Amino acid sequence: MQTKTLYRYVRSDGGIDVSPNKPETEYTTITRLIADDGYFLRNGETECECIDTETPEEWEEIPNNEIEQALSILLGVNV
Repeated sequence: MQTKTLYRYVRSDGGIDVSPNKPETEYTTITRLIADDGYFLRNGETECECIDTETPEEWEEIPNNEIEQALSILLGVNV
């Protein structure tokens, strides 16, 4: 899993921006998690390949085949 620090800040026009570049103004940080090839990220019931989050420690990387197995069980079919 790749992790990247992102900076969230308020622009001078009042809009909110998120950037990998550290701004010269007040900011908060969030983390972008990117699953490796053949994997997904999971947090409880949410599964995805990429997510921006304030709580990266709550996410885990799981092999893609675990998701397929779970879907097969839930749906009663081979995925």
